[in-house]
Amino acid sequence: MQIRTQNQQLRGLLQLAQEKERRLETMMTQTMVTPALPPSSDPDMSGIRDLTSALDRYESDILNYRMQADNHDLNETAVNLNISKRALVYKLKKYGYMS
Repeated sequence: MQIRTQNQQLRGLLQLAQEKERRLETMMTQTMVTPALPPSSDPDMSGIRDLTSALDRYESDILNYRMQADNHDLNETAVNLNISKRALVYKLKKYGYMS
């Protein structure tokens, strides 16, 4: 009789533990909300099909803007972009701004 009572108690504890685990999983799922992305300066992204190409275009636009803002001073542009001058020259050649 005592073994049967202990067995029932263990089953009850197991059910409680399983219920707590389900509740915890539900709470975690409900709190995992994807943060809203900031609005883009270019609202029409429907033509983007390739992330690599889109990133290249974005990087090229930044380089172009920064070079103009810094009066084509490579040292100043490299400092403002927080990259080495060598990396800047590489990127400028990659995007056709330098030969």
